Amino acid sequence: MSLSRRDTCLSLLIGKNWPFECLIEALQLPPSADALDVGAGDGRLLHFLRQKKHQGRLVGVDPVPTAEVRQDTALALAEAEAAFDVVFMVRVLAHVPDTEGALQEARRVLRPGGLLVVAAHGERHLAALWHSWGRPLGTQQPFPTSFIRQDIRIPVIVDAEANALLAASYGLPPVNHPASPHSDELHLLIWKQEI
Repeated sequence: MSLSRRDTCLSLLIGKNWPFECLIEALQLPPSADALDVGAGDGRLLHFLRQKKHQGRLVGVDPVPTAEVRQDTALALAEAEAAFDVVFMVRVLAHVPDTEGALQEARRVLRPGGLLVVAAHGERHLAALWHSWGRPLGTQQPFPTSFIRQDIRIPVIVDAEANALLAASYGLPPVNHPASPHSDELHLLIWKQEI
C-alpha cells in the first residue's frame, strides 16, 4: 500500500486531510505566499493548497516527476535564489543523504523573511499500533536550535479495519490489538525557521 493510501486511511480517521490540512492550519500560511514543495511525491500538498484556493505560485519537485511535479533533488534545486516565501520539506529529510546540504539549498531559494518548514511523523505517531506490532517507536533526531519545534497531536480510535489497512501499508501483518477498537494518536512534528 502506498503512502497516499495510508494517508487516506488516517484522513478518514480524523476527518481532515492528513498530514497536509493539519500542517497548513498550524502554519497559517498567507494565501499569496509563493511555495516550493521539495520531495513533493505525487503533488498532494500542492493539490490541497489549490483546493483551498491558494493564490501564490506553487511548485513541486521530486526525484521522480509526475504531471504536477518537476524532477529535481533536494541537494541541487534548479530554482533561482530568493524565489519563494515558503519551502516545505514534508517527510523528506529521512530520505536525503545530506540533511544539512538539503537545508542549505532550501534556505538559498527562500526570500528574506521566508519560512523553511520541515515536517515528519513524531515519535508518538501510532504508538499503540507500533507497540502491538512489537516494533520499537520511532525516535526523532535532534534538530538545529535555530528551528522552532511544534507538535500536532490528534487522538484517534483505530478499529480492526483501520488496523489491517495500516499494517498492510507498513508491510506488516495485522495484529489483534488487546483493546480493539483502541485509542491511539497521530503525531506530526513541525520544525520552522524564518530566514
